[in-house]
Amino acid sequence: MALHRTSGRWRLGLALAFVPAVLWGALPLALKIVLQHMDGATIAWYRFTGSALILCVALAAHRRLPAARSLARTDAWLLVLASVGLAGNYLCWILGLRFVSPATASVVVQITPLFLAAGAMLIFGERFNAAQWLGFVVLFVGLALFSQDKLAALAHGAGQYWQGVALTAFSGFSWVFYALSQKQLLRKLPSPAIMLLVYTGCALLLLSVAHPAQALRLDATSAVLLLFCVGNTLIAYGALSEAFEHWEASRVSAVLTLSPLFTLLFMHIVTALWPGRLEPERLHGSGYLGAALVVAGSMATALSGQGRAPEALPAEA
Repeated sequence: MALHRTSGRWRLGLALAFVPAVLWGALPLALKIVLQHMDGATIAWYRFTGSALILCVALAAHRRLPAARSLARTDAWLLVLASVGLAGNYLCWILGLRFVSPATASVVVQITPLFLAAGAMLIFGERFNAAQWLGFVVLFVGLALFSQDKLAALAHGAGQYWQGVALTAFSGFSWVFYALSQKQLLRKLPSPAIMLLVYTGCALLLLSVAHPAQALRLDATSAVLLLFCVGNTLIAYGALSEAFEHWEASRVSAVLTLSPLFTLLFMHIVTALWPGRLEPERLHGSGYLGAALVVAGSMATALSGQGRAPEALPAEA
Protein backbone atom coordinates (compact mmCIF):
# COMPACT_ATOMS: atom_id res chain seq x y z
CA MET A 1 0.00 0.00 0.00
CA ALA A 2 1.40 3.39 -0.99
CA LEU A 3 1.98 5.77 1.89
CA HIS A 4 1.00 9.42 2.06
CA ARG A 5 3.74 11.96 1.26
CA THR A 6 3.70 15.59 2.35
CA SER A 7 3.60 18.54 -0.05
CA GLY A 8 6.85 19.94 1.40
CA ARG A 9 5.31 23.36 2.22
CA TRP A 10 6.69 23.22 5.75
CA ARG A 11 6.10 26.89 6.65
CA LEU A 12 2.39 26.46 6.01
CA GLY A 13 2.47 23.19 7.97
CA LEU A 14 4.16 24.97 10.89
CA ALA A 15 1.57 27.77 10.95
CA LEU A 16 -1.29 25.26 10.77
CA ALA A 17 0.20 23.12 13.57
CA PHE A 18 0.17 26.12 15.92
CA VAL A 19 -3.63 26.44 15.57
CA PRO A 20 -4.52 23.18 17.38
CA ALA A 21 -1.69 23.75 19.89
CA VAL A 22 -3.31 27.04 20.96
CA LEU A 23 -6.93 25.87 20.75
CA TRP A 24 -6.26 22.66 22.65
CA GLY A 25 -4.51 24.74 25.28
CA ALA A 26 -7.77 26.61 25.90
CA LEU A 27 -10.06 23.60 25.51
CA PRO A 28 -9.67 21.89 28.93
CA LEU A 29 -10.64 25.10 30.72
CA ALA A 30 -13.90 25.36 28.79
CA LEU A 31 -14.64 21.65 29.22
CA LYS A 32 -13.99 21.80 32.96
CA ILE A 33 -16.72 24.45 33.33
CA VAL A 34 -19.24 22.77 31.00
CA LEU A 35 -18.75 19.48 32.88
CA GLN A 36 -20.43 21.09 35.87
CA HIS A 37 -23.74 20.94 33.97
CA MET A 38 -23.39 18.17 31.36
CA ASP A 39 -21.85 14.69 31.24
CA GLY A 40 -18.76 13.97 29.17
CA ALA A 41 -20.37 11.72 26.55
CA THR A 42 -23.03 14.33 25.79
CA ILE A 43 -20.46 17.12 25.44
CA ALA A 44 -18.44 14.97 23.04
CA TRP A 45 -21.58 14.11 21.05
CA TYR A 46 -22.48 17.79 20.69
CA ARG A 47 -18.96 18.61 19.54
CA PHE A 48 -18.99 15.94 16.85
CA THR A 49 -22.59 16.53 15.74
CA GLY A 50 -22.22 20.30 15.56
CA SER A 51 -18.93 20.06 13.67
CA ALA A 52 -20.35 17.50 11.24
CA LEU A 53 -23.44 19.63 10.49
CA ILE A 54 -21.42 22.81 9.91
CA LEU A 55 -18.90 21.03 7.72
CA CYS A 56 -21.63 19.23 5.78
CA VAL A 57 -23.37 22.51 4.96
CA ALA A 58 -20.08 24.12 3.92
CA LEU A 59 -19.05 21.22 1.67
CA ALA A 60 -22.52 20.90 0.17
CA ALA A 61 -22.52 24.61 -0.70
CA HIS A 62 -19.30 24.08 -2.66
CA ARG A 63 -20.43 20.69 -4.05
CA ARG A 64 -17.54 18.92 -2.37
CA LEU A 65 -19.34 16.28 -0.35
CA PRO A 66 -17.27 13.08 -0.21
CA ALA A 67 -18.30 9.98 -2.14
CA ALA A 68 -17.57 7.35 0.50
CA ARG A 69 -18.71 4.55 -1.85
CA SER A 70 -15.66 5.13 -4.01
CA LEU A 71 -13.24 4.27 -1.19
CA ALA A 72 -11.43 0.95 -1.18
CA ARG A 73 -12.04 -1.52 1.63
CA THR A 74 -8.72 -0.61 3.26
CA ASP A 75 -9.70 3.07 3.27
CA ALA A 76 -13.08 2.22 4.79
CA TRP A 77 -11.34 0.39 7.63
CA LEU A 78 -9.05 3.36 8.12
CA LEU A 79 -12.13 5.57 8.47
CA VAL A 80 -13.54 3.20 11.09
CA LEU A 81 -10.22 3.18 12.97
CA ALA A 82 -10.00 6.98 12.81
CA SER A 83 -13.58 7.36 14.08
CA VAL A 84 -13.14 4.90 16.95
CA GLY A 85 -9.80 6.44 17.87
CA LEU A 86 -11.12 10.01 17.92
CA ALA A 87 -14.34 9.09 19.74
CA GLY A 88 -12.32 7.22 22.37
CA ASN A 89 -9.98 10.18 22.69
CA TYR A 90 -12.79 12.67 23.28
CA LEU A 91 -14.68 10.47 25.72
CA CYS A 92 -11.69 9.41 27.85
CA TRP A 93 -10.23 12.93 27.85
CA ILE A 94 -13.38 14.58 29.09
CA LEU A 95 -14.06 11.84 31.66
CA GLY A 96 -10.52 12.27 32.96
CA LEU A 97 -11.11 16.00 33.46
CA ARG A 98 -13.62 15.16 36.18
CA PHE A 99 -10.76 14.01 38.40
CA VAL A 100 -7.76 16.18 37.47
CA SER A 101 -7.13 19.85 36.76
CA PRO A 102 -6.88 21.22 33.19
CA ALA A 103 -3.12 21.80 33.55
CA THR A 104 -2.54 18.26 34.87
CA ALA A 105 -4.56 16.78 32.02
CA SER A 106 -2.60 18.83 29.48
CA VAL A 107 0.70 17.60 30.90
CA VAL A 108 -0.30 13.92 31.09
CA VAL A 109 -1.65 13.91 27.55
CA GLN A 110 1.76 14.98 26.22
CA ILE A 111 2.50 11.29 25.76
CA THR A 112 0.37 11.75 22.63
CA PRO A 113 2.85 13.73 20.49
CA LEU A 114 5.60 11.33 21.55
CA PHE A 115 3.55 8.30 20.45
CA LEU A 116 2.59 10.14 17.26
CA ALA A 117 6.22 10.85 16.41
CA ALA A 118 7.12 7.20 17.05
CA GLY A 119 4.21 6.01 14.91
CA ALA A 120 5.12 8.36 12.07
CA MET A 121 8.68 7.04 12.05
CA LEU A 122 7.53 3.42 12.14
CA ILE A 123 4.72 3.64 9.57
CA PHE A 124 5.62 6.55 7.29
CA GLY A 125 9.39 6.19 7.47
CA GLU A 126 9.96 9.67 8.88
CA ARG A 127 13.38 10.23 10.47
CA PHE A 128 14.99 12.60 12.97
CA ASN A 129 18.41 14.10 12.27
CA ALA A 130 20.96 14.68 15.07
CA ALA A 131 19.68 18.21 15.82
CA GLN A 132 16.10 16.92 16.04
CA TRP A 133 17.07 14.15 18.44
CA LEU A 134 18.81 16.74 20.61
CA GLY A 135 15.68 18.91 20.49
CA PHE A 136 13.59 15.87 21.38
CA VAL A 137 15.73 15.21 24.48
CA VAL A 138 15.51 18.90 25.52
CA LEU A 139 11.74 18.75 24.99
CA PHE A 140 11.43 15.64 27.17
CA VAL A 141 13.55 17.17 29.96
CA GLY A 142 11.49 20.36 29.75
CA LEU A 143 8.22 18.44 30.10
CA ALA A 144 9.61 16.62 33.14
CA LEU A 145 10.59 19.92 34.82
CA PHE A 146 7.36 21.65 33.80
CA SER A 147 5.28 18.80 35.26
CA GLN A 148 7.45 18.19 38.35
CA ASP A 149 4.74 19.25 40.77
CA LYS A 150 2.15 17.23 38.86
CA LEU A 151 4.37 14.13 38.98
CA ALA A 152 4.74 14.56 42.75
CA ALA A 153 0.96 14.76 43.02
CA LEU A 154 0.71 11.55 41.00
CA ALA A 155 2.96 9.75 43.46
CA HIS A 156 0.70 10.71 46.37
CA GLY A 157 -2.59 10.85 44.48
CA ALA A 158 -5.81 9.22 45.59
CA GLY A 159 -7.68 6.58 43.62
CA GLN A 160 -9.87 9.06 41.74
CA TYR A 161 -6.83 11.15 40.80
CA TRP A 162 -5.12 8.10 39.32
CA GLN A 163 -8.34 7.23 37.50
CA GLY A 164 -8.31 10.66 35.88
CA VAL A 165 -4.65 10.27 34.90
CA ALA A 166 -5.28 6.82 33.40
CA LEU A 167 -8.26 8.06 31.38
CA THR A 168 -6.28 11.05 30.12
CA ALA A 169 -3.32 8.88 29.14
CA PHE A 170 -5.56 6.41 27.31
CA SER A 171 -7.24 9.28 25.47
CA GLY A 172 -3.83 10.27 24.11
CA PHE A 173 -3.04 6.72 23.04
CA SER A 174 -6.42 6.44 21.30
CA TRP A 175 -5.83 9.74 19.47
CA VAL A 176 -2.68 8.41 17.81
CA PHE A 177 -4.75 5.77 15.98
CA TYR A 178 -6.95 8.54 14.64
CA ALA A 179 -4.04 10.76 13.59
CA LEU A 180 -2.08 8.09 11.73
CA SER A 181 -5.20 6.75 10.00
CA GLN A 182 -6.26 10.26 8.99
CA LYS A 183 -2.81 11.03 7.56
CA GLN A 184 -2.93 7.92 5.37
CA LEU A 185 -6.47 8.76 4.19
CA LEU A 186 -5.13 12.03 2.76
CA ARG A 187 -3.97 9.93 -0.22
CA LYS A 188 -7.60 9.46 -1.28
CA LEU A 189 -9.64 12.35 0.15
CA PRO A 190 -9.11 16.04 0.97
CA SER A 191 -8.95 16.83 4.67
CA PRO A 192 -12.44 18.45 4.95
CA ALA A 193 -14.05 15.34 3.45
CA ILE A 194 -12.15 13.07 5.83
CA MET A 195 -13.15 15.14 8.84
CA LEU A 196 -16.83 15.13 7.81
CA LEU A 197 -16.84 11.33 7.60
CA VAL A 198 -14.93 10.95 10.87
CA TYR A 199 -17.13 13.46 12.76
CA THR A 200 -20.25 11.69 11.51
CA GLY A 201 -18.88 8.30 12.54
CA CYS A 202 -17.99 9.60 16.01
CA ALA A 203 -21.43 11.18 16.48
CA LEU A 204 -23.10 7.88 15.59
CA LEU A 205 -20.81 5.95 17.96
CA LEU A 206 -21.68 8.24 20.90
CA LEU A 207 -25.39 8.68 20.17
CA SER A 208 -26.45 5.74 22.37
CA VAL A 209 -24.72 7.15 25.47
CA ALA A 210 -25.46 10.87 24.96
CA HIS A 211 -28.29 12.85 26.58
CA PRO A 212 -28.89 15.86 24.30
CA ALA A 213 -31.65 17.27 26.53
CA GLN A 214 -29.01 18.23 29.09
CA ALA A 215 -28.26 21.29 26.96
CA LEU A 216 -31.55 22.80 28.16
CA ARG A 217 -30.21 23.23 31.68
CA LEU A 218 -27.02 25.09 30.71
CA ASP A 219 -26.57 28.64 31.93
CA ALA A 220 -25.54 31.33 29.45
CA THR A 221 -21.81 31.01 30.16
CA SER A 222 -21.81 27.22 29.82
CA ALA A 223 -23.84 27.40 26.61
CA VAL A 224 -21.32 29.80 25.06
CA LEU A 225 -18.45 27.56 26.18
CA LEU A 226 -20.16 24.52 24.64
CA LEU A 227 -20.38 26.41 21.35
CA PHE A 228 -16.69 27.25 21.75
CA CYS A 229 -15.94 23.54 22.18
CA VAL A 230 -17.79 22.78 18.93
CA GLY A 231 -15.90 25.50 17.08
CA ASN A 232 -12.67 24.33 18.69
CA THR A 233 -13.22 20.85 17.23
CA LEU A 234 -14.00 22.16 13.78
CA ILE A 235 -11.10 24.62 13.52
CA ALA A 236 -8.38 22.71 15.39
CA TYR A 237 -8.88 19.41 13.59
CA GLY A 238 -9.30 21.11 10.24
CA ALA A 239 -5.97 22.88 10.75
CA LEU A 240 -4.31 19.70 12.00
CA SER A 241 -5.52 17.73 8.99
CA GLU A 242 -4.11 20.36 6.65
CA ALA A 243 -0.84 20.43 8.62
CA PHE A 244 -0.44 16.69 7.98
CA GLU A 245 -0.91 17.38 4.28
CA HIS A 246 2.07 19.74 4.17
CA TRP A 247 4.43 18.60 6.95
CA GLU A 248 5.73 15.41 8.56
CA ALA A 249 3.63 14.08 11.45
CA SER A 250 6.69 13.80 13.70
CA ARG A 251 7.37 17.54 13.29
CA VAL A 252 3.70 18.46 13.79
CA SER A 253 3.72 16.42 17.01
CA ALA A 254 6.62 18.52 18.34
CA VAL A 255 4.58 21.71 17.94
CA LEU A 256 1.59 20.12 19.67
CA THR A 257 3.67 19.65 22.83
CA LEU A 258 3.30 23.42 23.40
CA SER A 259 -0.36 22.96 24.42
CA PRO A 260 0.30 22.75 28.20
CA LEU A 261 2.03 26.14 28.07
CA PHE A 262 -1.04 27.69 26.49
CA THR A 263 -3.24 25.94 29.06
CA LEU A 264 -1.21 27.48 31.89
CA LEU A 265 -1.34 30.90 30.23
CA PHE A 266 -5.10 30.73 29.75
CA MET A 267 -5.60 29.51 33.33
CA HIS A 268 -3.74 32.57 34.66
CA ILE A 269 -5.96 34.80 32.52
CA VAL A 270 -9.22 33.10 33.59
CA THR A 271 -8.39 33.05 37.31
CA ALA A 272 -7.38 36.73 37.14
CA LEU A 273 -10.49 37.88 35.30
CA TRP A 274 -13.03 35.47 36.85
CA PRO A 275 -11.84 34.42 40.31
CA GLY A 276 -13.46 31.26 41.63
CA ARG A 277 -14.29 29.77 38.21
CA LEU A 278 -11.26 27.46 38.28
CA GLU A 279 -8.69 26.52 40.90
CA PRO A 280 -5.50 28.47 40.08
CA GLU A 281 -2.35 26.63 39.01
CA ARG A 282 0.95 27.58 40.63
CA LEU A 283 4.29 27.09 38.91
CA HIS A 284 7.68 27.17 40.66
CA GLY A 285 11.07 28.15 39.24
CA SER A 286 11.80 24.71 37.81
CA GLY A 287 8.43 24.82 36.08
CA TYR A 288 9.28 28.05 34.27
CA LEU A 289 12.66 26.61 33.25
CA GLY A 290 10.86 23.52 31.99
CA ALA A 291 8.45 25.67 30.00
CA ALA A 292 11.38 27.42 28.30
CA LEU A 293 13.00 24.07 27.49
CA VAL A 294 9.73 22.74 26.07
CA VAL A 295 9.56 25.68 23.67
CA ALA A 296 13.22 25.37 22.69
CA GLY A 297 13.10 21.61 22.27
CA SER A 298 9.84 21.70 20.37
CA MET A 299 11.13 24.25 17.91
CA ALA A 300 14.44 22.42 17.45
CA THR A 301 12.63 19.15 16.79
CA ALA A 302 10.16 20.74 14.39
CA LEU A 303 12.43 23.07 12.45
CA SER A 304 15.88 21.45 12.27
CA GLY A 305 16.85 20.75 8.68
CA GLN A 306 13.93 22.61 7.10
CA GLY A 307 16.19 25.08 5.34
CA ARG A 308 17.75 22.39 3.13
CA ALA A 309 16.44 21.34 -0.22
CA PRO A 310 14.01 18.44 0.13
CA GLU A 311 15.21 14.96 -0.69
CA ALA A 312 13.64 13.14 -3.59
CA LEU A 313 10.56 11.21 -2.52
CA PRO A 314 10.30 7.52 -3.37
CA ALA A 315 7.80 6.66 -6.06
CA GLU A 316 4.43 5.53 -4.75
CA ALA A 317 3.31 2.02 -5.57
